[in-house]
This record gives sequence, C-alpha cells and structure tokens, in this order.
Amino acid sequence: LLYTIKFEMSRCEGIFEFDEGWQRKTFNVFGFATLFLLLLCFYGMHEKTSLFFPASESDSTFHATENTIDPYHYQRVVQRHVEEFKSLIPLQFHTPPCKSRMFYFANIHTRFTAIPKSGNSNWKESLLLANKDIEHESSSAKKRRHNHRYANNYILEALNLEENSEDLYGAFSFTTIRNPWTRMVSGYNDKLARAGNSQHVVFGPICRQILWEIRGITDKEELETSSPPTFEEFLRWLVKHKGNVNAHFSPQTPTMCLNSTPYDYIVPLEYAADFSPLIWKGIHSESSLHGAYDGGNATTQTSTVEAKQWLSQVEAEIIDELYQIFKYDFALMDYTNFTDPTFPYPMIK
Repeated sequence: LLYTIKFEMSRCEGIFEFDEGWQRKTFNVFGFATLFLLLLCFYGMHEKTSLFFPASESDSTFHATENTIDPYHYQRVVQRHVEEFKSLIPLQFHTPPCKSRMFYFANIHTRFTAIPKSGNSNWKESLLLANKDIEHESSSAKKRRHNHRYANNYILEALNLEENSEDLYGAFSFTTIRNPWTRMVSGYNDKLARAGNSQHVVFGPICRQILWEIRGITDKEELETSSPPTFEEFLRWLVKHKGNVNAHFSPQTPTMCLNSTPYDYIVPLEYAADFSPLIWKGIHSESSLHGAYDGGNATTQTSTVEAKQWLSQVEAEIIDELYQIFKYDFALMDYTNFTDPTFPYPMIK
C-alpha cells in the first residue's frame, strides 16, 4: 500500500515539477501536502483523464467500460502529452538514429516507427501484406524471420531517406508502445532467459555482461556455462546503466523521435484491436493485424501475470528507480502500475 502511494505520488509530482525533471521529494504520509496530492491523484483517475492536462469538454463526455477505449479521445490526450513534454525526454540514451528505426512503405504511403518488444514484428508483416510485398502471413518461424529481414529494405536508412524527406510528406504515420513493466518481462523472457541466447550474437554478450557485472562472475569459461541472468539481476543491470542499454530494453519514448516525427496514431499495444481498424482505414487497406494482444485481454497475458508476480518480489527501491528511468513511457500513455487492478492498461479511456 505504501509503495502504491509512492508510485501515485511520483505521478502527481510531475504536475508541479516538470521543469525540475520530475525529481521526487521526501514526503510525510500524514502531512497535509501528501493528503492533497493523493486526493488529486484519485480524482484524476476517477475522471479517466490525464493528470497532466485538463480534458476538453468534448473529451469528458465519453465513459468507457472496462477494457474498452475511445481511440479518438485517447489520441487527443496523447497528442497533448507529446506537445507538452517531448522536449524534456532525455537524449542521452544510445537509441538508434531515427532513420534506422523508421520504415516507409511507398505503395501505401505509410511511415512506421518500429519499437522493439512493442508488437512491431506483427505490424511489419501486416504492412508488407498491405504493400503487396507478400500474399499471406507467414506460416512458420523461418518464413516469419525471412519476412522481417525483407521488411528491412524499407528502413529509411536503406532507402537513403531522412525522416524529414519530401518523399514522406503527407505519409500516414504511426507507431506502437507498450506498458514498460510487461515490456521488461517480455524482453527478458524472449532475449535473455532462454539458455540458447547465451550464444546469440547480440544477446549472448548482454547475458554475459549481466552475469559479470551483477552476479560477479569473472572467469570466462564460467561465464559461458553459467545459467542465464535472473529477472532481478536483469532489473539491477537496467538500473545500473540507467536504461541506457540495448533498444529492446531501453525506454521507448526516445526511439520515437517525437521532436521530428508527426504521428497520426501512437498505438498502445494493449488496445491494438481497437486501433487496428483506424490504422487500416488511414492507409486505405483491408489488411488486418493478428498480434498477441489483438482481440485478447491483456490482463491475462503471460507477460502481465509474470510482471505482477515477479515485480512484487523486487525491492521497492529498485522498482522506484526503474519507474524514474521509464517515467516518460508511463506518462505519455498514462500507463498503470503493476499493482493496479487494470494493469497493464492505460488509465486514459
């Protein structure tokens, strides 16, 4: 309960401390100021609108039921968030250049920013379908990998295009983002927890780096044969490097290039089914997305269940530091904490 209060307090303090980088202050749970802030938090959650900006009169007329969303209202709120603090997002993360993460599909005049571990693989294959590069979805893991490699032909860098190129003028533009807690679990399970990844050209060295830095293994042979890092070791490694790590594990907002890229839609992965029709309408295509969250309940996904279980066992200090590292991901989409009954859905409806 106390940590939940701390988490919500850190969200509230963003209202008053944007210019100070959301630095949280020591507080007294029984103090008047704390009571005021808590009441403000609960009021904001009750209204289902952003705590950072007042909803317009038209925004406040929609009342969503559980696990449903009004995509148009959601995007209005998100766009206000983007305009308010896009210049505050730290630039120190070693994120790939914008043109190496953005795809442009000329046949459908669509730009897509791919954020690792946020459903981008499913979207890329669907966009290949819409662009008439493939005739049907892949039926095997081997074919799926081939399609993903083929999609790399449409990266701006491969096309010799800049993100502000005239060729992209008027292009339909979107990206996807995910609750940071479930994304951490998914990234860990997919890239680090599997024993075979110790030999992976990219993630093998990361596994060994975590074992060396966090577990304290220095013998080269032992590093090669040791069990994969635990989830908590992975989190401690994230904290040690302040999230400035491989793009599969680092904050999502710096990868989005918000200062130079206009978006028609920033899609929360948890509501892919609600946004999918709007995406295909925007690119004038009859394709459909078949992804992990499309049409499903995100609260029952493996990454959600494991996130609630695993994160509840991690020291509060580590959780708090992780929240500070990923705070802009949380704030952009108004994502819930893992202690919230509606986790991992956003609070915006």
